[in-house]
Amino acid sequence: IRDVDIAWLAGIVDGEGCIYSHWVNRNRYKTGGNVCVEIRIEATSLSMISNVAKICDASDIDYSLETRTQPNATKPSFRINIRRQKAVCCFLRLIIPFLVVKLKEAEAALAWYLQWGDQRGNIAARPSLEDKIIFFEHLRALKKTA
Repeated sequence: IRDVDIAWLAGIVDGEGCIYSHWVNRNRYKTGGNVCVEIRIEATSLSMISNVAKICDASDIDYSLETRTQPNATKPSFRINIRRQKAVCCFLRLIIPFLVVKLKEAEAALAWYLQWGDQRGNIAARPSLEDKIIFFEHLRALKKTA
């Protein structure tokens, strides 16, 4: 993969992407749950999403592809979801050098996984509920300032 392709991908994430965290179970504050980070890129351009998929394939990054049709939309939208921890870490490492708008979100998300996992993105320790809440709220705050 050429640097220009990765820079293009980072630009797509900056403009059309979303780096977000969510709780795995709904009773998050009572039972602790888990905080996961996901990356989503959605657009009506199939050729753009196909190019994102090609870069992910070449980088061995696991993703899912969805086609979505909204009730009053003139065209369907296409969405790439990167959900698995190892894939999220790999994807973020790839694009962070080129990000502008979502750089702080990406760095926070990658730091979260690396703080509690190994270098490949596997969980090595369990964060406390307090740590999870702090991270979740921190990433939410970063999204509001981007």
